[in-house]
Amino acid sequence: AAIVYHGGVGTCSQALQAGIPHLVQPMAHDQLDTLSRVRDLGVGLGLSPAKFTEKRIVSTLDELIGDPDYKSRAREISRTFAPELWVRRTCELVEELLVTNQIGRDQPSNGFGGV
Repeated sequence: AAIVYHGGVGTCSQALQAGIPHLVQPMAHDQLDTLSRVRDLGVGLGLSPAKFTEKRIVSTLDELIGDPDYKSRAREISRTFAPELWVRRTCELVEELLVTNQIGRDQPSNGFGGV
């Protein structure tokens, strides 16, 4: 499996979480940055609008699906999205701040609980 999309950040994050390779066809703006990051992460490839033809789409998807490195890297990254890891890390950071007294009762309140 692979996802084909225009390079939107929301779709990118969902595809990263799903652990599937990406085929990005960016048009402009942040979509170009998304493609750059997808390539840097090793989870996908991109085609410019001028090269987004049936033949190129098929050959690029064949490459993405046929090369196990794309799928392997996508799955590796998807494991970092495990919600319990984020909750646990947030708790650890809060506890660390409390222990080092970086947030505490002796500091003036800014209305945001010392944060």
